[in-house]
Order: sequence, then structure tokens, then C-alpha cells
Amino acid sequence: MKSMSNVLKHTFDKFHKSMPLVEICQTISHDLYFDSLMKKESSERNYNFVITGNPGTGKTSGSKLIADFLQKIGFARGHVYCQRDDIVADHIGGTEARVGNMISVSLEKVLIFDEIYQLCKGPEDTKDFGNEAFNTIMAYMIDKKPRPKVMLFLGYADKMSNFCNMNPGFRRRLTCPPVNLPSKSP
Repeated sequence: MKSMSNVLKHTFDKFHKSMPLVEICQTISHDLYFDSLMKKESSERNYNFVITGNPGTGKTSGSKLIADFLQKIGFARGHVYCQRDDIVADHIGGTEARVGNMISVSLEKVLIFDEIYQLCKGPEDTKDFGNEAFNTIMAYMIDKKPRPKVMLFLGYADKMSNFCNMNPGFRRRLTCPPVNLPSKSP
């Protein structure tokens, strides 16, 4: 395992000084460091983060850099990227299986849900299984094992606010409040 401080500095340079993304890496690094001091096993740790921002703020590329950082320090084994179409089926029972499959291929990795707010189409759309996907993900966030090391939920701030409010328990399952990436200056 490479020195966390050296890898974090290199990652910080790649983030172009985007402090919110660096803080996610620091949060995890801090926990792992204290686990090592206490001679505790870090393999049971799991993290859930919401990353929001306007188009072009680096949500997707930044989340991949987080995954790269976690792989370099030996906490995760890469990442898996998915969107709504990867986890929502068009028939009863298919969505839970798709989410379960996505979780299975993401074990020991960082699972990146991009534009995840697209799951919440609304209760009026009874033929959509986005809510089923959301509820299945919620179960994996805390209740079900095994699960990915880290789950990153990405999207635009206003739409992610609605997503986070789909279930009052969602925010409690987050490692920290949603992280908003600032728009880049022209």
C-alpha cells in the first residue's frame, strides 16, 4: 500500500484543487488510518456519498479519481459505473435482480451511480420501476451484506435534492451531507 499522504497529494493535484472531492478522500483516509492505529479491520467499512454540481463541474471524472485514489491505497479494487438503464428493468422482479447484479460486480469496488435522480419519475408513473431500484439500493446501503466499499450518487443539485427526499432514511445512510462541486469560473 502506498503512503496515503503521497497518494492524497497526487490526487489533490489531479482534482485541480477541488476541495470537496479531496475532503471525501480525506474522510476515508482518516478512518483507515485510525483503524490501523487501533489494529481494527477496515474491510467492514462502507461509505455512501452524494456528489452534486452543475454540468461540467467534474462529478463523473472526480468520482473516478476518488475510485483511483481508493484503489491506490488498497481500499478498493477499482470502480463500476452505472446509470438508470443499467439497473431499471421493464418488468416486475427484473429491477431487483438488476440492482443485485450491479452490486455483485461492484463488491470491493466503488460503485458510481451517475444521474441517479432519474430513478424518481414520480408516483404517477405506475409502469416505471425506478422506485423499486431506489428501495433496493437503500437496502444495500446498510442492511444487506456484502456490498460495494463505496457508493457515489451523482447528479444536479436541484434534482438530487428531490432524490434524497424520496425516503427519509436515505440521508441518514450517507457518510456526510451531500457534497456540492462549485461551478468553474469562466
